[in-house]
Amino acid sequence: MHAYFSYFYDEIDYLYKQQIKMNKILTALVIAATLFVASSCSSENGEDPITPDNHQEQNKPTVKPYVALSQTEATIPFDGGNLNVNMKYNVNFDVSVTYFANSYTHQEWKDNIAVPVKNVTAGTLSYSLNKNDGVGRIVKIDFTYKDSVLNTLYVRQMPNPSALKSKVIVDTSIFDSAGEGFDDVSVLECYLGKDNVDNWKNIKTLQVWGPLRQKDLDFLKKLVGSGDFTDRANMSGAHINLDLSNVKGMEKLPNKEFQGATALDSIALPEGLKEIGASAFNMCESLKHANVPWSVKVIGNYAFSNCTLTDLQTIKGNDLEDIGQYAFATNTILDSFGLPFDPKAFDRYSFILRAKKIYAPWNNDNADASLLPKIDFQKKTYESDTLVVPKGSLNLYKSSETFSKFKNIMEE
Repeated sequence: MHAYFSYFYDEIDYLYKQQIKMNKILTALVIAATLFVASSCSSENGEDPITPDNHQEQNKPTVKPYVALSQTEATIPFDGGNLNVNMKYNVNFDVSVTYFANSYTHQEWKDNIAVPVKNVTAGTLSYSLNKNDGVGRIVKIDFTYKDSVLNTLYVRQMPNPSALKSKVIVDTSIFDSAGEGFDDVSVLECYLGKDNVDNWKNIKTLQVWGPLRQKDLDFLKKLVGSGDFTDRANMSGAHINLDLSNVKGMEKLPNKEFQGATALDSIALPEGLKEIGASAFNMCESLKHANVPWSVKVIGNYAFSNCTLTDLQTIKGNDLEDIGQYAFATNTILDSFGLPFDPKAFDRYSFILRAKKIYAPWNNDNADASLLPKIDFQKKTYESDTLVVPKGSLNLYKSSETFSKFKNIMEE
């Protein structure tokens, strides 16, 4: 009996040990399967499986490449000079040059740059330019790494004073092909020089061809003395004729653009302009000549108010749709003025104006005076100014409620 129980005990012990081995095997299989699934998921996401060897590498912080400059804009005098810009960097950067100049070629611009050794962490970029015999010029230097621009340096050279003569012609369209990065640069400022007041006063006529950026409009304020108090004081006594008739893409002259200009003698606005903003020429004490292009639909309140206009070129029967209050209250007597065709353009206070000749465009074939628009002019206008009407319509206007008040009516 004892032998039997001993045998039975040995069998049980054997089975127990086998079960323990099986459990260990199953546990190992479960762990292996888990690691396999995790590895597969990482591979599908384009990641390397985490192992003790690469765990620290993955948590290592990434250093962002940079090129730091002591300045991002610099100006060199017209007679030439050197420029030194301190730099710090952590990559082997490349240099690309985009130039806008009246003389130097691209290669000459690039040859004038001395780039520091790149396998260190700091250095000095040196730039030299010879004397400039023309108008101002500018170069853009981009510091790039793996097709990314890390920083940009703009270098300007002032214009030669002899280039700013009585009449200056600026073609702004050349900047359209200058590449990216010039959007916030004033072409006019590059040509004529920044804060170059003494030489600006030599300009009697500035003719602009091509598009105008907002920065250019801001510069024009300084040029004609319509900016802040300092701008007005700086340009006081100057007399500039501004010819914008060849400007492209301008649809609105901003509100107060030339308000209070001390140096603006005349303005030629471009065809394609649709709106003259409120107070655009308000209080221009020297402005004597201006025009309203055929394309203009809207003239804002006080647009030409309180200035010294005598010659305002308007087209009889123009397409104006909205004329603001006191838009032509110039306190002067114009040589002539052409009324717009659309009666809806008139406001009660639109025509607080004086003109030696006021041209009316309406010729009513039915001879019905009640169909003519009703406009309120000043008493002095009715008494002293001449209304010029289309041929064959004299009696029509004389029987009109509004126009019969004119003492002087003539056909032309």
